[in-house]
Amino acid sequence: MNLVQRQGIWRRIRRQMEREDGYVSTPILSIGALLLLLFILQLTLYYLSSNIAQGAAQAAYTTARSYEATAADGYAAAAQIIDNQSGFLTHPAVDVTHNGIEVTVTVSGAPVSLIPGLNLPDITERVTGPVERWVPAP
Repeated sequence: MNLVQRQGIWRRIRRQMEREDGYVSTPILSIGALLLLLFILQLTLYYLSSNIAQGAAQAAYTTARSYEATAADGYAAAAQIIDNQSGFLTHPAVDVTHNGIEVTVTVSGAPVSLIPGLNLPDITERVTGPVERWVPAP
């Protein structure tokens, strides 16, 4: 091959590369779009897990603060909510403290992770309030 033929080959290759309509960038953009979609889904699952923990804490508080209710009643209410929404809040822990004057409920757990190796912060929801009590009329 002489020098003119070599230059002709390189010119054709260069012209072909200049005419490319973005075929090389398509896989790169597709991977980026897929990662963005996974990130959005992961944030959605984190928010859903947080809502489940908040709902369980609120249900436990509402039950445990009722007149003549115990901490075990509140724990059962929280466990029922978490069991009904199984899978979104992993390793759940419920703590109900009832001292006769106020009730404190803490629900914690880990959110579901779609992306392997991604450790999201644990979710902790706490509700505190007074206990219902009967007061005789004056």
